Amino acid sequence: MQEIQIRAADGHQFNLRIFAGTAPRAVFIICPAMGVMASYYDRFAEALAQQGLAVAVTDLRGQGTSSLRASREVDWGYATMVEQDWPAMTAQVQAQWSGLPLYFLGHSQGGQLSLLFLAHQPAGVSGAVIIACGSTYFRGWPFPQSLKILAQTQFVRVPAATLGYFPGNKLGFGGRQARSEMGDWANAAVHGRYDLICAGMDYEAGLKKVLLPVGVFSLEGDDFAPAGAAAFLASKIPSARHIHLGAAELPVEARDHFRWSRQPDAVIPYLLKALDLS
Repeated sequence: MQEIQIRAADGHQFNLRIFAGTAPRAVFIICPAMGVMASYYDRFAEALAQQGLAVAVTDLRGQGTSSLRASREVDWGYATMVEQDWPAMTAQVQAQWSGLPLYFLGHSQGGQLSLLFLAHQPAGVSGAVIIACGSTYFRGWPFPQSLKILAQTQFVRVPAATLGYFPGNKLGFGGRQARSEMGDWANAAVHGRYDLICAGMDYEAGLKKVLLPVGVFSLEGDDFAPAGAAAFLASKIPSARHIHLGAAELPVEARDHFRWSRQPDAVIPYLLKALDLS
């Protein structure tokens, strides 16, 4: 494993963790869940590399090697991440492995942001698989859990407005996050739309134009991204397929919002099959 530093156009710096053997046949960029460090996916990235793939794992803005930390003075939203960080790391990966097909592998929030990037700037990307990821739209959950997720997503507005950032590291959810980022997260839970704060485009319209292969995987037992939430997110993209992995497909230890990444041999075949890379 090696690390390379990326600098976005707005000056934000962060690292990519690189895993690659000789003569890879394709490249994956792994994009983490909210508040999760890039190193969490090391085992999964190593397993992908053993399948003949080059893998780059990013830290999200405000996490890990990121040069920024959310505060009252330092803020960003989904659009900043998609329009600044995703182009910078994509350009680096494309330059390092020129000519190889490039795919995103997004987990939870990292999956949402990756799909939004396909709506923003799909040139040079061959497709995406996202896992344990769904829209936060409350109607994606069965009743009465739908009311619970609506209340929880709207609660984040209170500490974010009071402090100028969301102290998830103190509250036990999602890590320290920027207020506009959590605003985008909470807004989608109410309206089911990605009407992003300070966006440079209409992302809902852009998602409808994505024609690349996209696999949206939900997992049995995942209470953070149930099948209904994943299916709703997939419905925004004409070329997306929602694939639910249950007891017949995965061992019990992999049927969880986070633990799937600790069981790469159980999960990877499904992801590669969805992109015709088996």
